[in-house]
Amino acid sequence: MASSAAASMVVAARVSTIEEGSWVVIKNERSMTVSKVTQKSRVKMGRLAFDLVSAVGLPYGVTLEVNKGKLALADEQKESIAAEIAAAAEIGEVSGTAVENNRHLQMSAKGGDGTQKLTQEDIEALKEKGSKGAEIVGKVIENSATFKAKTVFSQEKYIKAKAKKYSNIVTIYRPTTRLLSQVYFAKSPEKLCYLRMDSLSGMLHRCNIRSGARVVVVDGCQGLLTGAVLARVGTTGTVLQLHQGDSPVTTAVVNYNFSEEVMANLWSFPLYGVAHVGARPPSETVVVEARVPRPDATKSADGVELSAEKIAEREARAQRKVATKARLARSSGMLQRAEVDALLIVTRFEPLPILKATLRFLGPSRPFAIFSYYKEPLVECYTWLKSRGIVGLTLTERWTQEYQVLPDRTHPHMMMDSAAGFVLSGTTTLLDKSRSSKDGSAKGERTVAATKRPAEAAPEEAGPADEAQAEASEAKRVKVDPNP
Repeated sequence: MASSAAASMVVAARVSTIEEGSWVVIKNERSMTVSKVTQKSRVKMGRLAFDLVSAVGLPYGVTLEVNKGKLALADEQKESIAAEIAAAAEIGEVSGTAVENNRHLQMSAKGGDGTQKLTQEDIEALKEKGSKGAEIVGKVIENSATFKAKTVFSQEKYIKAKAKKYSNIVTIYRPTTRLLSQVYFAKSPEKLCYLRMDSLSGMLHRCNIRSGARVVVVDGCQGLLTGAVLARVGTTGTVLQLHQGDSPVTTAVVNYNFSEEVMANLWSFPLYGVAHVGARPPSETVVVEARVPRPDATKSADGVELSAEKIAEREARAQRKVATKARLARSSGMLQRAEVDALLIVTRFEPLPILKATLRFLGPSRPFAIFSYYKEPLVECYTWLKSRGIVGLTLTERWTQEYQVLPDRTHPHMMMDSAAGFVLSGTTTLLDKSRSSKDGSAKGERTVAATKRPAEAAPEEAGPADEAQAEASEAKRVKVDPNP
């Protein structure tokens, strides 16, 4: 109860207004981006370019309009693209003439006749005057030679496309897992190992990521998986990120604006050191001795006196090394004691070697999930896990389809990614042969006692006939002639 109350207090204390130095997600009708609010931050989204510092102090979710590179509160009538479409239709006087098709327009287009009298210079001049998106779209409609001859459906599509193109309306949101997943996937899906939002949510669901959990994450998607887990764990759990190289990648973790209390629960450990975990008995506490300065700490290797800044820098570097060793020892202790509640793996490498090295840290009856854009690496993991006594193994393909919902025009989106990868999940057991004990033997393996039945028990004293029969049986078993 106390931990739940503390977590709720932290959630309630989150700032609801945009502050300088925080990360925000900016969205318009065409794209999304994530940016940090600073005095010098300038965002460019398509044809829009504006400063973010003017949004400081405004609440999240507010709708703003861009006017001469500055952000200002939008009018109530212009808060959405639908309002702009309606305003543009009213300004452009949409024709309701019933037309069966647009064949005559296609023929005129082939003839090379100009259909738009408004030039790009005229549009730029309207923007310089501070004209809003609806006004620009209205001017474009008025100067279109073929607009009134289009069908009703074509007119609506035309207005909507132009409103998206010239709209100056943006909305600023607080970064969440869903929004960050969409931003990073739209920008470069290969850097996320093609981990889509639906696959990420499926992994979090199957591993039961919750407040207070101790989770090990192998993150190969720029820290997005780590941030998603840390957002659920909060201040009462622990997230251990296993990383390639000497330092973890936390690009997306920073975008969450986590507090210091939450970031204190994010630990890291290199993957190359996982194989050595268990060489020494785990310790509950890590004793770090105070560093005593050497007599020559104020001199360089050549005997030259160092400045005060150099001495302070050397001392700070030494303290960082001591703190790093303490963090590694703490992470190693958690792994060795098998205190992990869940394991999630997303990597661009072969997942089977990583799975073999990390599955032993899970306790019994604990879930795990592995994502791969291809099925074949997970099939190898499935075969290995099946031989280890893992239960509940499921290999599923994630698939989510987006729909356009309009009157008489409801259909799936034509331009969408149909493949979302595969997720392999399961649950460990006491019979799991991958978890090893301290002496190196398999922990929890099934053993069969070598007991003898009463009818098969050998007599205490064997006679000569019995000895001869035993020798003959042994010779027959090894296929050796008893009388060479």
